[in-house]
Amino acid sequence: MVDLTLNVVPGGPTPAASVLRARQAYLELMGTKTTLDHGIAFCCERIPGHRRGQQFREVMIDTAADLPAAFAAAEAHFAEHDAQCGSWTLAESQSPEAIAPFLAQRGFQRRDAVAFALADWPAPRAHPDVRILPARPMRAAYEACWREAAASLPTDEQTAAVAAAIERLDDHRMDANVALRSGVPAGVGALFQVGDIGYVVDLVVNEAHRRHGVGSALLDHAIALARRLTLRIVCTEVAEANTVAQAFLKKHNFIEGGRLVEFYRENAYSSK
Repeated sequence: MVDLTLNVVPGGPTPAASVLRARQAYLELMGTKTTLDHGIAFCCERIPGHRRGQQFREVMIDTAADLPAAFAAAEAHFAEHDAQCGSWTLAESQSPEAIAPFLAQRGFQRRDAVAFALADWPAPRAHPDVRILPARPMRAAYEACWREAAASLPTDEQTAAVAAAIERLDDHRMDANVALRSGVPAGVGALFQVGDIGYVVDLVVNEAHRRHGVGSALLDHAIALARRLTLRIVCTEVAEANTVAQAFLKKHNFIEGGRLVEFYRENAYSSK
């Protein structure tokens, strides 16, 4: 008999650790990773203008005295690839207070996210007004949704963000979908599989179609796929300030499981 139990238990993988692991694999879809002395650099060489693809992650600093060298090494690495590091993401055990003042002086601002994991498989729900279709044969609709989602970014980053979304569409671990409402593309969402982890990602509902069940239909579709694949962890992350999205996840049987701290270059991303 197939074991369908979700592994959100004391002593098991934490939601935060699962998100960190999945996010690293997700970034590899668009570029290469290089291990530096104090973290892992992810460089999106194919789309250098995509700032979200240029990250220094799993950062672990032993002492404050190590910060200047770690920063210089990261900056030099991205410069060698004609890119700029867009963010630092800390290892789960790294204290953000030890790093925050140093990075703030160099144009970075702190943003916290909440890791979530599915606590129990929800009962199947019908979404008669929304149709979920695979994104690969519907590239035009998928791209149109992403263009609307990227509209809040600075102009020079919009094209790169859309190109990155299309770039990762064909990876065999990425199950991306388009939601149609009344026959019109209304949103996108994906389940990215990393081992026994299902990472819900790229869930975007176009503004005109919000509060009509589109997000629920996309999320329920991803959860149903994770169950068919017998994945043990289904996780995602939401900005700490986004209380609406957090309430949405809790409504769908997700529970909080730790904080993730990132430092973004000021003005590198929209405030969305």
